[in-house]
Amino acid sequence: MKSGASLDTTAKIISAFVLVLALVLTVTGLRERGNSSWWGSLLAFGIIDTILIVCLLYATRSYEIKDGKLIVKRWINNKTYDLKKLQHVKPYKEIKNGFSVRTFGNGGAFGYWGWFYNNGFGKYFMLATSMKNLLILNFTDQRIGISPDNKTLKKNLKSISPDHIQL
Repeated sequence: MKSGASLDTTAKIISAFVLVLALVLTVTGLRERGNSSWWGSLLAFGIIDTILIVCLLYATRSYEIKDGKLIVKRWINNKTYDLKKLQHVKPYKEIKNGFSVRTFGNGGAFGYWGWFYNNGFGKYFMLATSMKNLLILNFTDQRIGISPDNKTLKKNLKSISPDHIQL
């Protein structure tokens, strides 16, 4: 079973803004070629462009349940989680107490991925594209956040382990 992973409005705005900013800064840096600071400008813009490329390559593209595993599809380095270790699933909006903060990762350019911390339930690894559809999956060894486009994936998680799902 597959589910898409569309960007929410915030991620679309952040992605567009960062792309335009990187393009403007890169073009500006290239135009300064005759100045003595050209190499420094080129290096700085090269670093910014590299960070953007990394964000794009690790962005979540879709989710799939196959052979008892949840597979988070990305351009590179897909993530796989054993659903036998799934303890429960809960929509993020139903979790009371606290707020989340990014501790390491990407908070909006092409989605949300990396380590986040919530003062209500602790640390989790985000592999999401939308805060509106965010589900928190607790496994025996880790906690992740995903955001499938539709309810199909959620229903499949429930059918895999109905005794442990909190929806």
